[in-house]
Amino acid sequence: MKHRTSKRSGFWQELITEWMAETGSEIIDMLAVAKWAIDNEKWKPPMYSPVRLAARELSRAAREEFYEDPQGRDVRKKHCFTVIGPDGQHKWLWVDIEKATREQMHKSAQARRRMALGDVSQLHTDISSWNDNNPYGGSIEMSFNFDPDIEELSHPTVYPDEEDSDEQRG
Repeated sequence: MKHRTSKRSGFWQELITEWMAETGSEIIDMLAVAKWAIDNEKWKPPMYSPVRLAARELSRAAREEFYEDPQGRDVRKKHCFTVIGPDGQHKWLWVDIEKATREQMHKSAQARRRMALGDVSQLHTDISSWNDNNPYGGSIEMSFNFDPDIEELSHPTVYPDEEDSDEQRG
């Protein structure tokens, strides 16, 4: 069976495997692996473009910006979507939710849905494999219907103190 591993990921996976063999550890601390790789000259940090580094930090900040909408929900303020540039390359652009067109929000929502589906699909595969192959017996059953979770998360998480409620009742 062919595995989907990029050349870049393959390099990092080999470092993890080598670190595990050298240390004998079955539990992986990525900070320890990174320090080991640098200390043993297995990897050298590349020179970063200040523009790309700033763009990455700006994207992270945009992704973490929330505001309260008129209905009282905490909503992500900035959303990214892809366009194809004149050079044929995909490019990520960002838009404020209050200014986004339907097309922009639809593209953003579809991209995020595809990412979530990819994560859930891989989780299903991983759990199925573990259930079929673990030496401990037993299995993990998991529902992938998120409707009840979404419903539960839509309920308030902050309630008035009991004292406040007594005062309001008069």
